[in-house]
Amino acid sequence: MQTFTTPQLREKLKASAEEGDAEKVGTAADAIQFLEFSDLDKAVKEEVEFVKAHPLILKETEVTGWVYHVESGKVRRLQHLRRLLS
Repeated sequence: MQTFTTPQLREKLKASAEEGDAEKVGTAADAIQFLEFSDLDKAVKEEVEFVKAHPLILKETEVTGWVYHVESGKVRRLQHLRRLLS
């Protein structure tokens, strides 16, 4: 998620709480880590590395990384991952 940071999203949740629910919503919002990122390609690369390293994934399994561009609706495969992870 590149649009908001965890503190910004927490504040949005708290501000949207209905009267009487503010404390409960605030406590729940403070417990959430939204795991935002600023570098999309780097985030995808890290996720691919995580999946490839998982013990239930066979070493010969090809794991690829893709990026969906919301604005254009296009999908892009991260080609450099194949070289980096081989």
